[in-house]
Amino acid sequence: MAYPMAYPMAYTMGYPTFCTYPKKDTKLKDMSLFFYIFSWMAVFYGPVQFGRIVTQTRVFAIMDQWFTLPFFAWVICWNEFIYKNLTLSPIRILRIVYISCTSYFVVLLHDQGFEIVLGLHILAVVAYSLRTQLSTLGSEDSRRYFLYALVCCCGFVGLKLADHHLAGFTVFQRFTGHFWSKVCDIAQIHFVARFFQHLSLGKLKKQ
Repeated sequence: MAYPMAYPMAYTMGYPTFCTYPKKDTKLKDMSLFFYIFSWMAVFYGPVQFGRIVTQTRVFAIMDQWFTLPFFAWVICWNEFIYKNLTLSPIRILRIVYISCTSYFVVLLHDQGFEIVLGLHILAVVAYSLRTQLSTLGSEDSRRYFLYALVCCCGFVGLKLADHHLAGFTVFQRFTGHFWSKVCDIAQIHFVARFFQHLSLGKLKKQ
């Protein structure tokens, strides 16, 4: 039950070394803003997970889903910001987040609506992240963390969907597939932060 509190730990573990650069640097402040918002999303996600486990109610299950989609939307915005030379209009950010949040209502049209929307979010994040990584901004370090995050994302989705099937195996009877999916979820938050850390600091060094 303690593992939801590991989400704030992912925030701490992913804290980038921005302090080595001048505080007056406007670009640095913009980079920090993206990181801090993403990290605080992880902090607030912890109590939501805790509430879902403790109460087992539909309200917290829906809140969990509402939190999940903006995470992926923010990663898309972050990629756009890095890729477009550290410039991204607030209007475009709001548009991306708005589309992400409103897409949740697909659940009203199909029983598997959330899974469909989540899958599209994941594909979009992978596409945008690959574009950034394969540009001149990518490095060996950022590539490594991108792959780590991708593996953890696959684990997060796969273990969660296969939870009932995995319950028949001894290794998943004490710690379920859903539990391990959350471990992957925490890890992917950390690796995403490290991915952008190396992209951002590499961008600063080139300027």
